[in-house]
Amino acid sequence: MKRYILFFLGFIITFYISAQTIDVVGKGMNNLPAQNLTLSDTENIDSLLLVVTYQSNMPSQGNIRFSDADEDITVKFEKAIRQTGDPANAYKYAGYFQTKFKSIDAGGVTAEVLAPDDTSGVQSFYIFVYRSIKSSSQYSTSDIQNVYVYHNGADNPFKYYLPLKKVNYKRDIEVVVPLSGLSSKSDKVAVVKATAGDVTDSAVISVNDLGNHFTLAELTLKDVSSKFDSVLVGVYSPVVSIPENIDGDSFIAGGAVATADIEECGECEGQITSLDLQYLGNETDATIKVYSGKIEHDKLLATFTGVNYGDTLSFKGDPDKKYKMGAKIRLVVNDQNSYTEIHTSCSQPIFVGMVAGDYLILEGTSYEGGPLCENPDYNPGECGECEGGITSLDLEYLGEKDS
Repeated sequence: MKRYILFFLGFIITFYISAQTIDVVGKGMNNLPAQNLTLSDTENIDSLLLVVTYQSNMPSQGNIRFSDADEDITVKFEKAIRQTGDPANAYKYAGYFQTKFKSIDAGGVTAEVLAPDDTSGVQSFYIFVYRSIKSSSQYSTSDIQNVYVYHNGADNPFKYYLPLKKVNYKRDIEVVVPLSGLSSKSDKVAVVKATAGDVTDSAVISVNDLGNHFTLAELTLKDVSSKFDSVLVGVYSPVVSIPENIDGDSFIAGGAVATADIEECGECEGQITSLDLQYLGNETDATIKVYSGKIEHDKLLATFTGVNYGDTLSFKGDPDKKYKMGAKIRLVVNDQNSYTEIHTSCSQPIFVGMVAGDYLILEGTSYEGGPLCENPDYNPGECGECEGGITSLDLEYLGEKDS
């Protein structure tokens, strides 16, 4: 594993080129006032995305409190992306409570229901654990969209698109999808299908294996050809054809994660699709917005709140555009008129270790080139335009005073 040290404006920044993996852990939480999740490994954690799912004929009356030894956040209910079916209005209050933690201690994280009437509507509590593991030969890609489906049928699955880094060899791909709302009865059925090129795996799930009511659907795609650079995951509930047959009842899908072998880094090709930036600015508790091109509402890629010096901002491009970010992105702090611009079309140099304004590129991927390398090699003596901020200077003093 290579280690890089950058000297920048009098201080030292140390970072490692590493692979990020995403673990999913969870339990059912239906009719429970609180649920606790612990991890056997609390090392190398970049962040944790905490999710509690909820579905009911009644609106959520309260909030969920997430807490551990040093973090305590209360979160409001958000509606899930709806996938209508038959009937379209069933469980109109379906969604999730979600927040992000920086770490987890040995005692784990607890999710607590603040309104007693909500316990019957809460389905499950699960965590996406993002890790940077320097010795890992694996990487993960994810599409974390929480969606409620009800009899949407095989012809209308909700789809997760997971772009892969290119390799020059066949590899196995593991896919995990968290599912909420399943019960031990056979009247609730989830169908999950994953496809990469001509390789497919599917699962029909009618019971939960992680409590009441939660399960992790796990699929494996064997010997996927190197020419395929994405995985398509579909989730649906079978359509009811006979009134007495209620197979295909409602459930909530919480996203999809694919894990595969890592590849060597490469130059930017085909536009940037993901970036991890470290904030080096002086603002405290800042709100930072990332735009694709023009600073307009429909160009917003990501919003980060409570950002301080040294924090990492991780984001992807537009999923409807295969996560490509376009020609450039602009980062705005606290809605100020000024912004930092980073070229993401691959027409200008972009690499791990590059400093752009108040941001250091820790990691990134391009659509055709895979993970970005560190500062690319240049021919000795070759000059170029200033890109990403000055990192060193040799100055000749021309003043008259010898001192």
